[in-house]
Amino acid sequence: MNVQEWIPRIFLAGALLGAIGCLGRSDYNLPVFLFAFIAWNYLANQKSVVTFLFAFSLIVDVIWFFVIGWGTWSSDAYAKLAPWEGGLHKVTKIVVAINFILKIASIGLSFAFDPNIKNSFTSALQMRRIT
Repeated sequence: MNVQEWIPRIFLAGALLGAIGCLGRSDYNLPVFLFAFIAWNYLANQKSVVTFLFAFSLIVDVIWFFVIGWGTWSSDAYAKLAPWEGGLHKVTKIVVAINFILKIASIGLSFAFDPNIKNSFTSALQMRRIT
């Protein structure tokens, strides 16, 4: 099996995990991974957009994890307010962490095995230096 065939499977796994993550929060990973799957398979010229979208969403994931996942949900005040949500929040944090890893893997595989993505990234950097 070709390595590039694994990238859409990573997207489907992320969408499934995003659906599970929706149980504990409004999870944007479900539509992001579904868009990535559709764009990757049916819109060949949008693969670089998917890669840049995932790179940006990594930043959002880190902010969410530290502000909400760790800061708010782990506080004593929140635990007293909604103690029944503790297990659900743990599952959600695990799902977010796995989706984070899947995004990094898909970005890495995209750069490693799709020359168009690497070329679009380097051309974007060159355009940035010109302006």
